[in-house]
Amino acid sequence: MRSAKSHLADTENRWIPGNPILRTFRERILQFLPEGLNKIWFRLFGDEEFELAGALCFIVEDKSNILKFGGFSIVHFKIRVDLLQRMIGVDIDVDIQYNHDAADVKKTNEYWIRFKNDFFASYAHKLKLTADEERTTPYDCKRDQYIADFIYSMATMKHLSVLILV
Repeated sequence: MRSAKSHLADTENRWIPGNPILRTFRERILQFLPEGLNKIWFRLFGDEEFELAGALCFIVEDKSNILKFGGFSIVHFKIRVDLLQRMIGVDIDVDIQYNHDAADVKKTNEYWIRFKNDFFASYAHKLKLTADEERTTPYDCKRDQYIADFIYSMATMKHLSVLILV
């Protein structure tokens, strides 16, 4: 029995995930990478103000379903980021933050990811992070500035598309 392919290549040898859910996820990431998405750390699960679902213009339930049913989770829907990275063809950094709740004496893990680059894009060299950007962490104060820059870039992008249509 053969395992299903996680990706296809079209006539131009572009990376195309075999799963339509992954294809949609990848297309959204590629659309926003040049706008500064590659500089921002996102909590993989959570409901913070600027989380992954909002940045990619998905509703939270859709993003959760993509993560659950995209084909890269294991038992109990634990996400394998290394598999996700291979399946969508986008380089991903992972940072795990360990938190201790003194009141409950619970240890929790927060998984943060950053989409850094598209392996197969012709513009991949333009997405390279500077040394300063590379050193950032999920709770770095620079994250707010990267988010502000990304939001401004997205607003400008939408504004330009409206001007073109008029």
